[in-house]
Formats: sequence, C-alpha cells, structure tokens
Amino acid sequence: AWDYFEGGPGCANVSAEWNEVFLNNIVFCLGLTCFGDNPVFQLCPGQITVGNDVDSCGAYVNYQAVATDSCNNPNRFFLYEYSTDGGMTWLPGTGSGEFYPVGVTNLQIRAYNPRAMLYSLRNCNVQIEVLDTQLPTAVCLNQNVIVGATCEGTLLAENVAGLSYDNCEDVTYQISRDGMTFLDALTFTQADIANSPILITAEVCDQSGNCQTCTATVYVVDEEDPMITCPADVTVNMPNGTCHGIVPDLMATVSDNCMAVTVTQSPDPGVAFGGAHGDEVIVTLTADDGNGNVTSCEVTVTVEDTQAPLIPCPDDVTVGTSSNGTGDCEGDYTWRHPIPFDNCGIPSNYTLEIVEPISGTSNPVPVANASFTHVFDEGTSTLTYEATDLGGNMGSCSFTVTVVDDEIPMITCPMDIMTTTSADGTGDCATDVTFTVPTPTDNCDMDLEMNYAIVKDDNTVIAIGATTPGGMITQNLEIGTYRVT
Repeated sequence: AWDYFEGGPGCANVSAEWNEVFLNNIVFCLGLTCFGDNPVFQLCPGQITVGNDVDSCGAYVNYQAVATDSCNNPNRFFLYEYSTDGGMTWLPGTGSGEFYPVGVTNLQIRAYNPRAMLYSLRNCNVQIEVLDTQLPTAVCLNQNVIVGATCEGTLLAENVAGLSYDNCEDVTYQISRDGMTFLDALTFTQADIANSPILITAEVCDQSGNCQTCTATVYVVDEEDPMITCPADVTVNMPNGTCHGIVPDLMATVSDNCMAVTVTQSPDPGVAFGGAHGDEVIVTLTADDGNGNVTSCEVTVTVEDTQAPLIPCPDDVTVGTSSNGTGDCEGDYTWRHPIPFDNCGIPSNYTLEIVEPISGTSNPVPVANASFTHVFDEGTSTLTYEATDLGGNMGSCSFTVTVVDDEIPMITCPMDIMTTTSADGTGDCATDVTFTVPTPTDNCDMDLEMNYAIVKDDNTVIAIGATTPGGMITQNLEIGTYRVT
C-alpha cells in the first residue's frame, strides 16, 4: 500500500523513502509510504542466564528483542508487549530491564505494527534463568547445653545458627562435631562435661545449594544437684574413761544424674565432741557431683554417758567388842569415806547405807575422804556406798564390819567351904555339901549357859553337869579336898 505525501520544505525529517521535487522554486517532498505487514523478530535472545544482584533474590535483566516487516520499517515503528504467564496478561515493552526472581522465568514477546494493525505471527520466546550465586551469611551463637536426668542434652542446629540469613530467605542448618558429618541435632553426654567447652561447626545452606559455615562454642553443663539422704539421728556412748563423744563415720544414701558422687562429712569421723552427758553436735554430710552441684543434709549426734561412777571401798574388817573399852557388846571402827570418781567428774549424788544386825539401817551422809567413826553391833554389818552421775548411772561398792565378842563373862565364885562328915548326921564317912551357883555377867549375853565340875584333889572327877545361875548344887562328898569349877 502506497500513499502520496506532500511535505516540505525538504524531506530531511520524513521517515520513508521520499523524493524532493522543485516546483516554482519551492521544494516539495513527494513519495510513497509502505504500511508493511506482520512483524517478524530479527533478534530474539532466546535463553538468558545471569547471576543474582548482590543481596537480592533476583536480578534486573537487560536484553534486545528487534522486529521488522516486509517494508523493512525500522524497529521504532513497532509496539512491543510481553507476557510472563503464558499469554494471559500482556504488559507493554519487551521486558528488558525488569526484575526477575531467582529461578526460571519463561517470557513471550510480541510486536505490533500499528500502521498495518497487525501482530507478529510468531512471538519471541525468552527463557530467563537467574542463578543464586550468593553464599548465605552464617551466624553462630555459643550455646549452653544443660544435661537432664539421664545426663544427656540435645542441641538443635537452629539454636546455634538460627540467626543466619540469605538473600533468598529460606536456609537450612546443620551442626557437626568434626566438621564433616553434619546433623540436625547433636547429643551431649557425661563425657562431654569433662571436655567442655567444645567447638562445633554449623553449616548454613540456601535453596540453591550455596553453603557457608561458622563455629560455636558449646558449654555442656550439669545443673542438677545430687540427691542425698542422711541416716537417722545417732546416739553414741562415751569411750571408756572419757567424758566426750566421738563423731561416727556416717553413711548417706546418694544418687546423681551424671557422675559418681563424693560424700564428705563435717566434723570428720573420729573428732571428739561434747563434755557432758547429752551434749550434741550437728554433723553435715555433703554430696558433690564434681560438676559444681552440691547438696547437704544434717544428722544430730548425741553423746551418752553409760559409765557408772567407781567407788573404792575399804576392805572387810573384823573388830572386837573390846575395841572401845566400854564393856558393852559393840565395837568401834574408824575409816575414811572413799572418794568416788566418774569419767565426767564428781558424781552428783553420794550416799552411804549401813545395815546392822541389831540396830537396823542408818544412812549417815558421807563426806568424801573425811574420817568417820561408827559404833557397830556385834555381828556383821554391811556398808554400801552409792554414787550417781549426771547420766543417771549409779555405781556402788560394799564392805563389811564384823564385831566379835572378845570379852569373857565375869563370874564371882562363893567362898571356900569347910565341913565335917557329921554335918549331914548320917554317921558315915561322907557328907552332903550344898552351895549356891554364882550369877555370871557378860558384855553381850544375858542368859549364860552354866556348867560345873567337881574334881577331887587327885584329879578324880566327881561330878559334871549343867546348872542355872543362882541355883543350888548338893553333892555327897567323902573326906577330902575338892575343887568346884
């Protein structure tokens, strides 16, 4: 299709093939216009691959798409449109200079000839691939791993590298002990507590496979206190001859989530404590798991005095009634009260009990080491000392004082008797002799047994028998001399 056009002056600004014609000294532009037909792309980029813009999850992509037609009209005569959704929506331009996200974008470009009002029959198909070539930024945070009841603690990778970021947002995290084997989580146990702190490596990767690493320090911590159960309160006896207690070696029941527990005791076993019956000491048992966790419990230890006081009694003794020179049936004895002693000092209660066969019981108050004289009945008297200490322990000792009658009875015999054979009037060579039995006296016995004997001067025993004091004895005797005993 051609058209005439008159322009002028000259054809310098006309966009087609024109000829200049001079008429009447006036220059006219005379030519034909070619409207053209469907545009055809002479230049279509096809496939474009670019890297992302820095810190961006995509890139601004520039390219050229050029169309022409059968009239070889220049590119600026055409209108261009592009679509990224398969031709559903068309936007003005070729799409060059636009922002494209990481990944593949399929583009369709079409050209429009506004003079011929025709579109290109074939679109320019462009595949734009934006590659994510930027490494993620790995940010590691040091971590404390608290082990639990089984002495294990789990550390998640996201806790270590969770602040890491990437130009394209989504990243994944894994952690490793050796920098080679990476896992989503690591488990730490008792062995790691001793080796703490531990250096680990975190790997941060984006969706495009770009990975970056960083390191973090892990402190494996046991914060769980050990369990300790103390034994019941204890009562101990004072060692023999002492007035104090000895701290026993107490055994506690312990357990811990991790380590073997060390138990210490304060005061230490074997330490002396107290100075009187009933004194106490608080013993503290402490469990230490070696990880800085300590638990204590307490036991009350009470000392008990079970030792009775000792009293050194005098030896048993025998005295005569003549010891006091009074002619009675009693005897004196003088001694010193024994000095009682106890492992915890002088006993608080000191007594003396004297049990006599006649007088019965008496309880004089003893004064230790004081001299004491007592008049005892004939026979055996038992003396018992008792002493009680503050612990309620009673000690005693006994001895006996035996009083014997060492004084003989007193007898006053009648006067000698002279008689004749005629005294009885029998006319024989003998006579009856009668005499009164004397009454004896004694310091002890009131009823004395009397025996008599009549012996001739040639030691011939004439009569022997028992008699009663104050009674009468009659004996027929021949001429001679006789001794009556």
